[in-house]
Amino acid sequence: MEVRVGMAHALRKATDGDQRRHGVGTEIAQTKHLGDWGRSHLASAVLNRKERLMKKQALTLVGVLSLVLAAGSAFAQSGDTTRFSIPFNFIVNHTTLPAGDYAISIMGGGNQVLVIRGTGTSSIMTTVANHVQANRPSKNTKLVFRRYGDRYFLAQLWKQGGEVGHQLSKSNLESEIARDFSRQDNVELVARLR
Repeated sequence: MEVRVGMAHALRKATDGDQRRHGVGTEIAQTKHLGDWGRSHLASAVLNRKERLMKKQALTLVGVLSLVLAAGSAFAQSGDTTRFSIPFNFIVNHTTLPAGDYAISIMGGGNQVLVIRGTGTSSIMTTVANHVQANRPSKNTKLVFRRYGDRYFLAQLWKQGGEVGHQLSKSNLESEIARDFSRQDNVELVARLR
């Protein structure tokens, strides 16, 4: 009797959408010819598969949360954060960020990851930048934007006194928009002193 109650419970649970997508429970519904003993062993196998699926989902969640916490911690500890007041909406890769105050940190072993965080908003993103060499040291800590009409694309970050800056590659979106303009303007914003 316990086997049948457990089996009925497993059959009901096996029809849930998430388990059905992963193939859990479909074997039980097609095993009337096995008898109670065969179905109970199959039910045990299905429950083991459900447990593995739940463990995988839990580990994925833990991994994502760990990455978010590590990025936040690294951002908070970074001594290489610069603040800018950006008076216009701007685009990084394919994402439009609103005008406002931003803190930009340089992270990574090769200092090639930029973390852009809106100080008054929930806007945060990361992007990869390449090193770019200047002929002489930068006079100011600044951002450089490429402007096409009323669209601004973040292009470079320079630190005062540095001959090496950080340059973002042109995205497909920027390349597409650039085709409609005969020229681009570079707009420079100097960092806000704290």
